[in-house]
Amino acid sequence: MMKFRIVQLIHNLGDLQLDYKKSSIEYVIEKKNFLGKWKEIFVKELDTQRISHKTYADAEAYMIVNYMGDGMCKRIGNVYEYERYTYPIL
Repeated sequence: MMKFRIVQLIHNLGDLQLDYKKSSIEYVIEKKNFLGKWKEIFVKELDTQRISHKTYADAEAYMIVNYMGDGMCKRIGNVYEYERYTYPIL
């Protein structure tokens, strides 16, 4: 079973009191590793780049399409438990 979660990051908190438009919000996807620690998923090509989304719905759709296949997903709060279906060999 694999576990994922979506985390909201809010930048420029000091500017929220002055002008809320200066702060920015992004959503990132984290995966629980075999040691039980949450690690953010990055794109690793030449440079490591953060995969971020403007809305929770966009992050959720990206996670389902790219990290889940034929199986079942159970959502509890912001944690998604994904279990791949296994088929018998005939």
